[in-house]
Amino acid sequence: LRVCLVKVGCFCVGLPLAPAQKRSLSLVTRGPSRAPTQLSPCGGRWAEDNKVNRLLIRKYLSDQPLELVEAEDGRKAVDLCRDVQPDIVLMDMSMPELDGVSATREIRALGIGQPTIVALTANAFESDRKACLSAGMDHFLSKPIDKNSLLQTLAALQVERMGV
Repeated sequence: LRVCLVKVGCFCVGLPLAPAQKRSLSLVTRGPSRAPTQLSPCGGRWAEDNKVNRLLIRKYLSDQPLELVEAEDGRKAVDLCRDVQPDIVLMDMSMPELDGVSATREIRALGIGQPTIVALTANAFESDRKACLSAGMDHFLSKPIDKNSLLQTLAALQVERMGV
């Protein structure tokens, strides 16, 4: 399984909030954490123009049996898909040279075995999700993304694509 990550950016927002009322704590308390997900061995390909985001995703996937290759923009992501033909591409919407939606359309027009394309973006409005899916992306994850969500998604995609 080859995975491409196409420019994953993130941002933080600080909001002043009142302390939670005791009765609402049950709504935000999470259950026991899930056991770590271990992916099956596979090759991966990924594009990212932000060094901090490359470091974060690399760290998230460092204990996984993945071989990752990075590109820095949407144009390089299309070229990477043409040359390497990855199984999965993690695609941001906002990139230099070629945005994620346009890059997805170009990848879908290539005469290659088509990858599963997952939007991994800070653009989390319903209109953004619809734009990604109508361009040909298969899945949509909004940022900030945590390690468990990323690994659970990749594991599910491995099962879906390869019957692992």
